[in-house]
Amino acid sequence: MALDQRVIMFPPVILLTAMRLRAALVNKPLPHEAPDKVVFDPTKTVAMAIRFPPGGDGQGKPRDFRFSRDEVFQSLLLYCKRHDVPIPQEGIKRLDEINGRAAMMIYLGHEGTALGGTQASGQFPIKVVNLVRKLLKDVPPRTSKKELVRKVWKRSSFCIVDAHTMTRRALRAALVGSGAVNIDVCITEKDFTDLYGREGSKAFDVVIIGGLENIQKEDLLMRIRRMDCPSHLAVGIAVTAFADAAEVQKIISGGFHGILLAPFTKQALERVVNQLLMNDLLFEQHGDTMKTVLMKKSSLS
Repeated sequence: MALDQRVIMFPPVILLTAMRLRAALVNKPLPHEAPDKVVFDPTKTVAMAIRFPPGGDGQGKPRDFRFSRDEVFQSLLLYCKRHDVPIPQEGIKRLDEINGRAAMMIYLGHEGTALGGTQASGQFPIKVVNLVRKLLKDVPPRTSKKELVRKVWKRSSFCIVDAHTMTRRALRAALVGSGAVNIDVCITEKDFTDLYGREGSKAFDVVIIGGLENIQKEDLLMRIRRMDCPSHLAVGIAVTAFADAAEVQKIISGGFHGILLAPFTKQALERVVNQLLMNDLLFEQHGDTMKTVLMKKSSLS
């Protein structure tokens, strides 16, 4: 398959402008002064470090700010949106550095990678089988596939965990637009623990984890599954702007069942959820309804 590669370069002054733009949006504004030092290395977890001179009378300590790869990428996406720089919704997007400048690499038509902003793990775990069986346990025979899909979306309980306001809002809007009605939103691991991690707490079916502060999404998913809560075996979807082969393997190895590439559309989110919960491997040409196939797949448990 042919590969279309696009590169958007961000000179240092534009990169700093983008970082200021996002920082102000999340109510963590950067100082107005020029920085003393800026370090950018997209290969590291802390991809960008900015040091500003001491504030006030100048007698204090330098003011340091650190940003993850997701935060830098979100800043660049926001800058492009505000300045009408076209960014394809589809394709693999990766943060890079070229000749000392930040660069957004966009790969379209990359064989074997996510299409339309989504990728499923290719596996069909018993967790998913059990979840769909629960969601459709009382569906009458010969229900149309369209109605079954609608019921799965309406009955599923989703939880969004992401530190970025824009991503949380976009995910929630996409879920609502797709027919979901049971949606919780968390900003931190503590928010999630307070909501789900206690005895008698509410259950959820699908957890969507994006960029977080002070913890990797794979570590959070592992902690979730160790919690003493009803849905510790929930289906996990990772939201990431980085989806090269190594990153995909890391996410899937970390226990996620699917990947949603940022920036994403409602249609992209629908595809990744449908790939997992309404997968053709489970439902196609095996009888009159999805329930028939679920019965046949029960031997997996």
